[in-house]
Amino acid sequence: MKFDKRQTNIAKGVAMLLLLWHHVFYKSKAYYGLFDSAFRIQNIPIESYFAKYFKVCVAIFLFLSGYGIYKSWHSNRRRTLRPGQSELSVGQQARFVKNHWIKLMMDYWFVYLIFVPMGILFNVYFWEVYKGSIRYGLMDFFGLSFFWKAPSMNPTWWFMSIIIAFYLLFPLLVKWLDKFPELFLAVALGVMLFPNVARSLYISRYFEWIPPLFLGMFFAKFDCFERLQKRLPLWWQGLALTVPLLALTAYLRYKTGENVRFDALFAIAVILFCYLVLSRIPLLSRALEWLGGISGAVFMFHTFVFLTYGKQYIYWFRYPPLIFAVMLAVCCLIAVGLKYLKKLIRYDRLTMLLVGGKKKKQSEK
Repeated sequence: MKFDKRQTNIAKGVAMLLLLWHHVFYKSKAYYGLFDSAFRIQNIPIESYFAKYFKVCVAIFLFLSGYGIYKSWHSNRRRTLRPGQSELSVGQQARFVKNHWIKLMMDYWFVYLIFVPMGILFNVYFWEVYKGSIRYGLMDFFGLSFFWKAPSMNPTWWFMSIIIAFYLLFPLLVKWLDKFPELFLAVALGVMLFPNVARSLYISRYFEWIPPLFLGMFFAKFDCFERLQKRLPLWWQGLALTVPLLALTAYLRYKTGENVRFDALFAIAVILFCYLVLSRIPLLSRALEWLGGISGAVFMFHTFVFLTYGKQYIYWFRYPPLIFAVMLAVCCLIAVGLKYLKKLIRYDRLTMLLVGGKKKKQSEK
């Protein structure tokens, strides 16, 4: 049972559910009055209390990004290398990065060009958000606002800055991993275990997201998931491993409070649970796989739904399970609608033309 695209989408589907719950219920204290909580822990709604741990969704997406792009790199390498050529040329490496960047940005721009102008209908004007600055608008349009703490139409888009930087640095990172895997792993674990040292060495305030990206690449290189699955071929063996691992990593998250330093380990535990347990449940795994297929689009627009344009409608239901169900349903409907619109205007064909590939059917990221 390979850790392939199906397994990746199942894990992304779980991450998407965690993402929606985390954002809908874990906001400022002002949001606590928007829903009727079952009960409170230390004056915090139980829904918000658990929602803060669901931020592990970020580490899951980052881990899977590192895993996926590493596999894609070596698959591309096998196809691209010519007889007598041992390494990809600078041009071939640049083309790989360019193609991944274009695919990412085309999905982002599709959402941007629909949802940002839509703000006019809700009295949310992009020129006011950008403070009348073309520079701020361009930063946001290219997904780079959060590197310079510039205003953005969508606070969730900070994730774009991380992924874009990762894509640009990837050729250097993959060479480092292939030549010095032990050092690569040591840096990932060192940043996790000694954050104060890492903070003094890295300019970016996003250094804490290095571990899930690096560990995703490391797991891809050594096929760690498949090796583990061969040793634990039965579902109950996977359950016996993942439940204690989830409990341990969740406890580490609890001890660190708002800090995400151990979220990479927490993410690995969640992904393993998806791989060794959930993927064996037919109906559930198919539903999660489908959700994973639309997770990229949902990430890009969901904040507009519950925070910017539809706050009064989503929280109108008051009861948290119903709020979540409505939010999930709305996001799924919008994602399906966007997918249909892309097909109608042949947007994916344009993307394939830009990356220089032949037109082919492909699912959402």
